[in-house]
Amino acid sequence: MSFNKQIKNFNNKTQRAANAVFRGTALSLFGKIVKRTPVGNPSTWKGKAPKGYTGGRLRANWQVQINTPADGEIDRQDKNGGSTINNGHANMARAEIGDSIFITNNLPYADAIENGRSGQAPSGMVKVTIAESQHIVATKAKQERKRVYLLI
Repeated sequence: MSFNKQIKNFNNKTQRAANAVFRGTALSLFGKIVKRTPVGNPSTWKGKAPKGYTGGRLRANWQVQINTPADGEIDRQDKNGGSTINNGHANMARAEIGDSIFITNNLPYADAIENGRSGQAPSGMVKVTIAESQHIVATKAKQERKRVYLLI
């Protein structure tokens, strides 16, 4: 194999690895944010829950878009977060280095919950996840580095 071909192959592997770390980090951050989002528990409320209330709307409204933030709200509930995480992962699958991944929640009370309004998430969901981001990036990079070494 020619030297140019070797360099091109190495460049391709490195680009794939960088994209994998980028996506893997975003996927991990998103999953943590969704799972940390509190689900309403009327038994802990001072007032009564609206008739027919089921929790999980805030959790279901986390949205992922590439290069432009989502607008609008989603009219569904997702108590365990699985469907929301799967939708986010599907949208992130095409992200590459250089793209911006927007994780948004457009419900009017999302900001209040993030800023301590919920006893279930007194430190928020996003802030605590962002505080862990350097560790998450390092972990994803280490995992990908091991995989790349196996390919070389």
